[in-house]
Amino acid sequence: MNIYCDLDGPILDVSERYYQVYLALMRALGHEPLRKDVYWNLKRRKADLQEILSCSADEIQTYETRRLQMIELVEYLRYDFVISGVFDVLLDLKEKHRLVLVTLRHDFVSLKAELSWLKLDILFDKILAQDNNEGNWKAKFELIRCDERFCQANSIIIGDTEADILAGKKLGIPTFAVLSGIRTRELLKNLGPDYILNDITELPAYLSNEVLNVKHSVS
Repeated sequence: MNIYCDLDGPILDVSERYYQVYLALMRALGHEPLRKDVYWNLKRRKADLQEILSCSADEIQTYETRRLQMIELVEYLRYDFVISGVFDVLLDLKEKHRLVLVTLRHDFVSLKAELSWLKLDILFDKILAQDNNEGNWKAKFELIRCDERFCQANSIIIGDTEADILAGKKLGIPTFAVLSGIRTRELLKNLGPDYILNDITELPAYLSNEVLNVKHSVS
């Protein structure tokens, strides 16, 4: 089976990286930052930047421009860590399945470096990456569709955002949403994934029980 897996959220806890970039920019703009838990809750429920930043329109534009420039700098990527238990689960899955990383990172050099120092590069049979500022589902759809070994009847996708779930639905493959990333259960449920998991460590149970062969209602 092809398991197409997103990186940020399903595999990596990126909350501290996002928060540290937010802190640096808010201080540069001369504003008092929110506590991390408040910031991350707003981010996960997809609050707009005006609600998160409470800044002027010009400051919001400056913030977003600088955020995109900083979010994949190595000094901030160092805040990422592999979610507990995920590495071992992926290592086990690799023995029976083809693992494909699908990510919309902008800086492919820093991506390769991060995968190397976290030893994640040994897990994947293939890495599909594309620079896409919008996180658009169409980008992931095309990356997977053009994979030479993609097979609709023998593939699943697992991710934490709209891009992953919508791409999977358009490809006609089972979609697994995880709550370990950047979206809330409510937002993910509204997208209609086939399954909602707390994190990737729950995936083997679904595969071993052959639950993919029966209709499932997300709760």
